[in-house]
Amino acid sequence: MTMPLKVLILGHGEMGHAMEYLLQDHHQLDIWEKFPQSTYPHAVLEESVCRMQISYCSACQLIRIMKLSSKSHH
Repeated sequence: MTMPLKVLILGHGEMGHAMEYLLQDHHQLDIWEKFPQSTYPHAVLEESVCRMQISYCSACQLIRIMKLSSKSHH
């Protein structure tokens, strides 16, 4: 079984929301936003970067993480 990863998502626009939706059930997420909304908890970049295993998640990394997640549930 694959252990959950600690992923820092940089930005909470369309891609950030998509990454959050696809990863939230299987991994620990921190989300950093340049201009955070007070209604949503966002990570402090300087604190989160040190704790994360993946601190930037591109579309290719997202696909790889999802494949690892699906293998752990078979």
